[in-house]
Amino acid sequence: MHIIVNNKQFKFSDLKELIAYLMEIPLAHAKHGSIDAFKENISTASILVSELCAIQHAELSGLPVPQDTETKKKRTAQKVMFSRTITRMNQLAIFCNRAKDKNKVYTLIYDFILSLEGKALLSGFQLTHKVHKDTPRGNAEHHSILRPQ
Repeated sequence: MHIIVNNKQFKFSDLKELIAYLMEIPLAHAKHGSIDAFKENISTASILVSELCAIQHAELSGLPVPQDTETKKKRTAQKVMFSRTITRMNQLAIFCNRAKDKNKVYTLIYDFILSLEGKALLSGFQLTHKVHKDTPRGNAEHHSILRPQ
């Protein structure tokens, strides 16, 4: 899968790698800009991925129907994946536009990237020492993602 960003061509092995790369571009520039610019960059990246998925879906739909059931199942699964990705990217853009602060958008983007890989934040993961009563406040992993750089 090839994509051209800023007049440079990039090759990705799969759609998940492409989405992760495109979502990391706005994250790298977020601390220097406003929240509105950050949301606009996320929306633009989401639209780009949605358009790519729509093109790939149309290409698969334009191919002749295979007679082999195994090929037919694979093609159907690919078309469903592209359709679901379009839906998820549209929802991500909507959720990011509703967010009021950068930390919420950071959390949404990181959760989305991890969910593509089949992972999630470790909710409830905390290290404590009951004798000294040094219980941390909030989710430690969220704090490590959102800490100022």
